[in-house]
Amino acid sequence: MNRILLQIGLAYRRLLNPEFLVQFHETEVKLVAGRVSNSFLKDCKDIALMNNITNGFLYAVKSEYGGSIVKCSRNIPADSLQQFRNALQFSR
Repeated sequence: MNRILLQIGLAYRRLLNPEFLVQFHETEVKLVAGRVSNSFLKDCKDIALMNNITNGFLYAVKSEYGGSIVKCSRNIPADSLQQFRNALQFSR
């Protein structure tokens, strides 16, 4: 029981403290929280335009092993999410 509560607490903390949060609205890409490079934001805009993403968000949280987990809203397709992950790796 304690292990389950610990896992729930860790997941809750990760969701409340994202590394970054990027919002897509029509043709605009806006950094809402956190810090990312300008090149990553430009890549996000290019990827969103290529894949016709008009609304949604993209965020990253710390994994329990120290890396980053990149997630997105439901209206962003899985192949686009992979493109965002690749762009993040190249912009670091």
